Amino acid sequence: MTLYSTIMFTQHEIEELSQRNLQQAAEILRHVAPEALSEQALAHYLHQSVSIDADHDPIAFQIWVDGALRAFWGPGEPPPPPIGTGWRNGRIAGEPARLYVLRDTAQKLVIQVGESDQELDGLFIELLEDIVPKLIAVFLMLLAALIWAVRWTFQPIARLTEEVAQLNPDQGRITQTSRLDMDDAPLELQPLTQALNGLMARLACTMARERQFIAFVSHELNAPLTGIRLQAQAAQKSVQEAFRIHALERIVQSIDQGSHIVEQLAALARMDALEANDVLERTPTNLTALSAQMLAEMADAFSHKSIRVERVWRGAVSVQGDPALLHTLLRNLLENAARHTPTGGAVRVEVSLMDGGAVCWRVENSGADLDASTLAKIQARVRLEVGRSAAERGFGLILAQRIVLAHRGAIEFDQSAMGGLRATVHLPTA
Repeated sequence: MTLYSTIMFTQHEIEELSQRNLQQAAEILRHVAPEALSEQALAHYLHQSVSIDADHDPIAFQIWVDGALRAFWGPGEPPPPPIGTGWRNGRIAGEPARLYVLRDTAQKLVIQVGESDQELDGLFIELLEDIVPKLIAVFLMLLAALIWAVRWTFQPIARLTEEVAQLNPDQGRITQTSRLDMDDAPLELQPLTQALNGLMARLACTMARERQFIAFVSHELNAPLTGIRLQAQAAQKSVQEAFRIHALERIVQSIDQGSHIVEQLAALARMDALEANDVLERTPTNLTALSAQMLAEMADAFSHKSIRVERVWRGAVSVQGDPALLHTLLRNLLENAARHTPTGGAVRVEVSLMDGGAVCWRVENSGADLDASTLAKIQARVRLEVGRSAAERGFGLILAQRIVLAHRGAIEFDQSAMGGLRATVHLPTA
């Protein structure tokens, strides 16, 4: 496009220059007496004064005085006197030409000057032969500069791409401290770099949770699976029917224990997904009704140890939360209470609305008095200490605490007036 524009501009300028020169030549001839100079001298004078290029032929001209031809210069035969004035298209020696006619009525003078199109075309071609190579050279230089500028501009992006490509989760190259070293990147790339660093941090956290979950599954399922294997081997070797029945009952208990652990692990995995995506379902949940339902489900477990259940309902108390997770939370607390309550003991469940608008959900059990060291160990196990695995902190307590935290609540453990442990959950109503 630039080359085409240059060619058209050059052609237009040559035509404009030719017209000015022809007009100037006609004015010069009007002020020079044709009888004072020879035709060759006039032609040479015009060529020196107004010619565009010294290498081209002089301007053709004809001068008439009182209708008689006084001077003529140009190829071919003299043309007849022109009619009219100004610009017109004509021919010089049979070739197309541009002609200009000037009339001076006071001197009875008619002057016609002209230049063939072939002369102008030749001049145009010569100029193009001189200009086009220079334009091409300039274009190539600009193209090289543009390519260099583009490469220099995209160099940070190429470096960023290389660093990202070197990150391989399968080889453990993404950790919680991994980050792209792009502090010297242009300002336009800083948001992208920060977003990628944040993504790597979240990915590293997800991978750490995945490894933690795998270790968790191995740790928690080891006991019931080992129990099943030992009881099955014992049943195979025993010849006494009563012992075989007892071993089979223990196998069923171990299977139930494993099934319960699997359910807990599924809930823990669901918590990981909810925390990663921040999509916790919040629906109105009646904690009073949920507590009554849970106690009914665990009636057999309580009756097996002759545990007395005390219910303290202070009205219908509701919160905005995930019913399934709240069900799991209460089940864990009740199972822990039933496990540590002696035969013939008591478990107390309380649901109440506090003065500040928060909900108090409390589960406590009777038993031997807790000493300070035992209570301190329980409280330490529920702290989310950095660097400690899930198995080290306790499975049920971790799940309970994470469910409470996901609902923007808090959980506390202290000694109950009944002698055992008291777990108190505080949840916001909205």
